[in-house]
Amino acid sequence: MHHHVDECFLVLVGHYAVTCGDDRFEAGPGDLVYLPAGVPHAYRVGDQPGDKLIIAVPAGLEEFFRDLGRDGLDMDELQHRHGITFL
Repeated sequence: MHHHVDECFLVLVGHYAVTCGDDRFEAGPGDLVYLPAGVPHAYRVGDQPGDKLIIAVPAGLEEFFRDLGRDGLDMDELQHRHGITFL
């Protein structure tokens, strides 16, 4: 859950199973998915590889993804640094 960032993504390729709060739905090519700040969300890629364009407001979510790929990652620090809670 992002505490201060609204996230949305445009599905370019593949399919995603999305959960946002109590809502569950499928998203495929051309679908735009909105994930508001403060609402728990998750998504899973379907059987085939997927590709999406992520848009976050305010900007800065890309730093989370950069940090996520680093060795020696401390998940508590990652959550604190980026205003995210893993549920």
